Amino acid sequence: MVGRPRAVWRVTPYYDVAGITIYHADCREVLPQLAGVELVVTSPPYNMGRQSGGYANMRDGYLSHADDLPDGAYVAWQREILAALWETVAPSGAIFYNHKPLIRDGVSLLPTRYVPDHVLLRQVIVCGG
Repeated sequence: MVGRPRAVWRVTPYYDVAGITIYHADCREVLPQLAGVELVVTSPPYNMGRQSGGYANMRDGYLSHADDLPDGAYVAWQREILAALWETVAPSGAIFYNHKPLIRDGVSLLPTRYVPDHVLLRQVIVCGG
């Protein structure tokens, strides 16, 4: 994922009506085409690996993402994406990055570890359930 060569082409919006534009694509292909974005809402793959129970439907991964990267590669990938989002969002804009804490070897890993040092973290919302 990190360092993967990127093709250069214009990504077509999935939905674009009345000033609302939604892309269904790899954000690394969309973000270079954007500037001054007011709102980003994203929920990346959680890197849950092989699961059972409630997440068993994702045990074989996504169509193009296995959801079981080594932790260091996953952290680097998320930091790359958050940095790109930060460069694209307007000064008055916001990024809503939805990610759950992960438990690895009995330790809770909070998603704040994905936030690059130069990205201003304004608020953290914790949801139960």
